[in-house]
Amino acid sequence: MKTQPTTHLSRHFALCLQAWRLVRTQPVLAAVSVLGTAFAIAMIMVIVLTWQLKYSDVYPETHRSRTLFVSALGLANRSYGYSSALFMRDCVEGLPGVETCTAYSFASDALVTLPAGSGQRLRVDAKQTAPEFWRVFPFRFVSGTGFSQADFESGRPSAVLCESVARRLFGRTDVAGEYIVLNRSHMRVAGVVPDVSLTARDAYAQLWWLYPYSERHTRGDYTTYLGNMTVAMLVSSRDSMQAVRAGVQRRVKLLNEGAMKDTPLWIGDQPDDIRTHLNHVWANVGPDMTMFYVEHALLLLLVLLVPALNLSGLNHSRMQQRCREMGVRKAFGATRLSLVLRMLRENMLLTLAGGLVGLALSYLALYLLRGWLFFDYADTGSQGQYSLSLQALFSPTVFLLAFLFCFVINVLSATVPALVATRQPIAEALNGK
Repeated sequence: MKTQPTTHLSRHFALCLQAWRLVRTQPVLAAVSVLGTAFAIAMIMVIVLTWQLKYSDVYPETHRSRTLFVSALGLANRSYGYSSALFMRDCVEGLPGVETCTAYSFASDALVTLPAGSGQRLRVDAKQTAPEFWRVFPFRFVSGTGFSQADFESGRPSAVLCESVARRLFGRTDVAGEYIVLNRSHMRVAGVVPDVSLTARDAYAQLWWLYPYSERHTRGDYTTYLGNMTVAMLVSSRDSMQAVRAGVQRRVKLLNEGAMKDTPLWIGDQPDDIRTHLNHVWANVGPDMTMFYVEHALLLLLVLLVPALNLSGLNHSRMQQRCREMGVRKAFGATRLSLVLRMLRENMLLTLAGGLVGLALSYLALYLLRGWLFFDYADTGSQGQYSLSLQALFSPTVFLLAFLFCFVINVLSATVPALVATRQPIAEALNGK
């Protein structure tokens, strides 16, 4: 009884070895099958990896799955723009389910140098934000920390640099406590973080600095609710997202019934989740996410079915060439199920080989096409790079998906030809008809 599992494994290994020898007898068809599978897997994996890098929890946006965003505001359905720190204070702060929230501008062009003009002047992508930014987007600091609440409230100019900017300015990265000049304003360097990829659109910048404390705490006229910022709120769990959305909408309604009665605020269906947020292009209308998901589903189906149909034709040709073999095996008592399983086993070897090649091709394609796949018009003129996170690329999820696609393509392309081939009568199969 103890040797039974070993015998069972040996039998499967022998069957796989036999299948591989049979595959090698038709090298041209085998090569075409492997390449067809490889291109199918590569296309599917590029879609999956692109989706993962854009929408899943990836450093430094490690809380994407439980972050909500408000980026577009309207006034009296006439004027549209971006959100503001004042909107965050009146409509977001203190809501049940919100762990913390932050407001931040888009990364815009700025000049930075060392005091007294020593050193070179660098053009960088700079973003204004506040201390809570480092809680919503938990960066790793290689030197110092994020700017503090004391810096913010006292109006002390502070900044955080990325590593490449720190090296170009100072020749090193341990520069917390040093001073820089940003757009002619002297600032203390609070900390240094690793460079951020442009694929992390909300966290990305090369330099982060404090916006004025008064923007959050001084009420002006109604136009102060419009600004140049996005508001991001980190919720306690994904289950509380709907309650937080309702809370923001409720506060906007109360504001419109009171202080903003004459010029009511409009936020549409916001706050948005990460997928809706990244596809929210127009200020006065949100994206059609139903169509977005339908388009992606149809694309995946098309990419999956077209190569499967082509491979099915190749497998049918291969089965026709092996009609006599099928007839002999049936004459000696082989069942249809055993013959179908044999064909599936042979095809799985080809599919797995194609899957490995396709996985390598997908990483190569993602690297070469990263600028096109992740391009956003907001990135035009940016100084940053579309670098790819190894954590996101090499993960168990990716390899499991690759194996799943291999299995699906194998079933789609091999089952029908195998069933058709094994239905032939023994006499016709022996005659090669």
